[in-house]
Amino acid sequence: MPPAPDTAVDGVDALRERLRDATRRMGLDEVYEVGGCLRDELLGRAPSDIDLAVVGVTADDLLARARREGRAQRLVVADRLIGVRLRTRWTPPEGIEIALARTEVSTGPGHTDFAIRAGADVSIEEDLRRRDFTVNALARHLHDGHWVDVSDGRADVERRILRMVGPRTLAEDPLRVLRGLARVSHDDLRIDPATWDAMREHAVAFRPDDPDDTDRWPLSPERILIELEKTLMGPEAARALGYARDLGILSGTIPEWAPTVGYEQRSGNHVLTLDDHLLLALRRATEAAATLDVRWAALLHDVAKPAAAWDGPDGRRRYSPRPEHGRPGHAWLGGRAAATALRRLRAPRRRIDAVAALITEHMYPDDEGFADLDERAQGRIARRFVHRIGRDRVDDQLLLRRCDRAGKRPEGPPAGWDRDLSAFEAVVARERTAPVTLGDLAIGGDDLMRLGLRGPDVGRSLRALLELVLDDPAANVPATLLAAAREMSSDTP
Repeated sequence: MPPAPDTAVDGVDALRERLRDATRRMGLDEVYEVGGCLRDELLGRAPSDIDLAVVGVTADDLLARARREGRAQRLVVADRLIGVRLRTRWTPPEGIEIALARTEVSTGPGHTDFAIRAGADVSIEEDLRRRDFTVNALARHLHDGHWVDVSDGRADVERRILRMVGPRTLAEDPLRVLRGLARVSHDDLRIDPATWDAMREHAVAFRPDDPDDTDRWPLSPERILIELEKTLMGPEAARALGYARDLGILSGTIPEWAPTVGYEQRSGNHVLTLDDHLLLALRRATEAAATLDVRWAALLHDVAKPAAAWDGPDGRRRYSPRPEHGRPGHAWLGGRAAATALRRLRAPRRRIDAVAALITEHMYPDDEGFADLDERAQGRIARRFVHRIGRDRVDDQLLLRRCDRAGKRPEGPPAGWDRDLSAFEAVVARERTAPVTLGDLAIGGDDLMRLGLRGPDVGRSLRALLELVLDDPAANVPATLLAAAREMSSDTP
C-alpha cells in the first residue's frame, strides 16, 4: 500500500486527482465517474461525493486490488458482490464507492426482487441504461475525461427536464416516481410529458387499498418516508409535492391529507383551497431554509380543519374549539393526525413528537396585539411562551407561525401583516435566556428541604417560585426566593 498523505483532501478536484492515481495503481483502466456527482457538477453545484463504475474486472478481482490500496468493504446487493467501498486517509469518512458496471431487471412486484448481472463483460452503456432518469444516466472516464451519455442526459440537465431512461424505467421500481419528484425539488426540473404519463400509471403503488395495513403496501413505508423527506428538503418542495398531490401520492400515503384537496375554507383570512394553502406554507418554509420538522409541520398543520369545521353565525367556517359541544379545535386534532401519519410512515419517534407538538401549538394567541403592549407585559408573555414551548423548539414554532400566516395569499401578505409577529419574535429572542425552567431557579429542592419542606410540598413550592420568576426575572436570586418560600410555607395550613 502506498504511503498515505498526512492531510485529508480539500475539495472534489483534489479527491478526483487522488482517485486517478489510486485507480491507476489498482490497474483499473476503464473507470468512470457516474450519476449524481456529474449531474451536480453540470448544475453548478459542488458534488457531495464521487461514485465510480469500473468495466473489465470481476468483483473478486476488484476487491483484491482495492485491499492493496486501502481498507475495502464489500458492496453487496441482493446477495451479490458488486463492488467495494474504499477507505483511506484521503477519502471522505464514508469512503468511495467503486462498483462494477451492472444490469438489473426487476423480477417481483414493487421492486421486491431483481436479477443482477455484474461482471467483466458488462459495458458502461448497459450500466447507464439501467438507471432511473436521464440526468442520472451519465458517465465520464476518470482518466481521459470522455463522456458516455446514452440518453442525452446532459442536454436534459441543461434544459432542466426530468425524463425517464426507458419505457420500463418506472415499472421496474415504482418508487422511482417519488425519486423523480425529489429531483424536481432539488434541481428545479420540469417533467417530460411521457414521463408524467408513466408517473400517473405507476403512482397506483402509492395508493394502497388499506392505508393502515402498512405490511401489505406495494412499497415499504420506510422507503417512501426517505424519498418524501428528500423531496421536502429541496428548494422546490412545494411544486414537487404539488405533483405528488396531483398523482394521488400524498392522499394515498398520508390519508389525513386527502380531505384537504379542493377544500374551500370559507374564511375571511384565506382565499386558497386548503391544499393550496398547505403547499404555499411549505413554500414559505423552504424560502426560509426551515428545518425538516418545520417543513413537515407546514405541510400538515391544517389537515384537521375539515374534521374540526363548524359554521359561525356569519356563515363563515370556524376551526377553533367548541367546548360546549365537546369538540377540540383543528390544531389539537391536527397534531394527533400528523402523529398518526408519521407513525404510519415509520418515522423516528423524535420526528413524530416534534412535528405533532409544533402543529398542536401553532394557533397560540401569545402574539395577538403584542406590539401595543408595554415592555413589562411583553417580557412576561414572551417568557411564558418560551417556558411552555421549550427553548429547543421555540425557533421552529415561531417560524411555523410565520410560514402559516405568509401562506394565505399567492400574491403575498398585505403590508404590515407581521407587525405583532415581528415584535413578538424580537422579545422572545431577548428573553429566551431568561430563567424559564425549574432548572434555571437560583435555588433547588435541597434548599427548600432545609427550610423544612417535604414530599409534594417541595415540588409545589418550586413551581410557585418559577411562576414568580416568570413574572419578574429579577426575583431569581437565592435570598428573594428563600424569603418567598418561607412565606409560602407559613401560609400553608
